[in-house]
Amino acid sequence: MVSLTITTFKVDIDLFTKRVAKILKDINTKSLCLILLIAFLFSIVPQAFANVASDNWSMFHHDLTHTGYSANTAPATSANLLWNYTTKNPIGASPATVDGYVYIPSDDGTVYKLNASDGSQVWTYTPLGRPAAISSSVAVAESYAYFGSYDRNVYCLNVSTGNQVWNFTTGNTVESCPSVANGYVYIGSWDGNI
Repeated sequence: MVSLTITTFKVDIDLFTKRVAKILKDINTKSLCLILLIAFLFSIVPQAFANVASDNWSMFHHDLTHTGYSANTAPATSANLLWNYTTKNPIGASPATVDGYVYIPSDDGTVYKLNASDGSQVWTYTPLGRPAAISSSVAVAESYAYFGSYDRNVYCLNVSTGNQVWNFTTGNTVESCPSVANGYVYIGSWDGNI
């Protein structure tokens, strides 16, 4: 699946390059420089992430720029169900998989930490007194898990215990998937702010 994505990406770059060549006669020098810079960036982005060799998908679409790309070999697929875990409500967000654990948010207002190999529950977390749907994917960085909730909060949990470390209240629902970099959490809210 990874190689299919890369092949599709290379075809898109080739098509982009051909289209650029057709319109070069009608554009000014600044526009040409911008187009060449964009083409260059698109050509190096896959190689930059190809060097990231991690089995962890610690946030939505794997990494900070949400490329969905990993240099690892995809796991063998099987028609046999390995395990199943049932929540009280639907799951509308992507899981994060880190160090052999799966972090799953649910519309029942709970985040579940499961063992990735057998689906056994390690811990669950439901915000005290206000369970609201969680459709934000969980991002895991260092020893913490971050997610947003329909209760207008962004939460930080200790990944070992599932205990809440902190929460931040926004002006509206938080559905977006957090990104974590250099000690900061970036997440959008329906209040129009990041």
